[in-house]
Amino acid sequence: YYQPKMVVVDGISDLMYNTNDIAESDAIVGRLMALSTEFNCHILCVLHTNPDSDKARGHIGSTLQRKAETVLYVHKVGECSVVEPQFCRNEEFEPFAFLIDEEGLPVECDLPKESISGARNDAVRVIQNYYPNGIDRAILVDKMIAECGITYGVAQVKISRALKAEQIISNNGI
Repeated sequence: YYQPKMVVVDGISDLMYNTNDIAESDAIVGRLMALSTEFNCHILCVLHTNPDSDKARGHIGSTLQRKAETVLYVHKVGECSVVEPQFCRNEEFEPFAFLIDEEGLPVECDLPKESISGARNDAVRVIQNYYPNGIDRAILVDKMIAECGITYGVAQVKISRALKAEQIISNNGI
């Protein structure tokens, strides 16, 4: 009746009996995709991460990530909520931050310097895990593609962002 352009499902796991049931996860994600197509609207699902991790919970998290256009990672830094791209099929967006004002409304705020974790950047993670003594950019890109399941262009963007944030340093190769 309303023909929404966007639907927010705050707590996708609340629609399920068992977030670790593969069949149930596939069924609910399939139904959401069908509804999105039928009503020509975007469906945003909220799902919490595992404790002390940035990984989505259960099989529903894995299923949603495989089908999602974009996966956002939201975490608190002081009073701010920081929003970072965790996975994007297309070009990633720049991280941003917001806080909730006295009226309960979100208001953009400056991105805290300590908010962007180098460990969340695939370039930094791959270097830390496999090449602590440095690596040529071309080899790093290939390893990121293989390890992270990302495209060449996304790997290049992640390397550029890590360089810009001074999370990695170039010695002519990177």
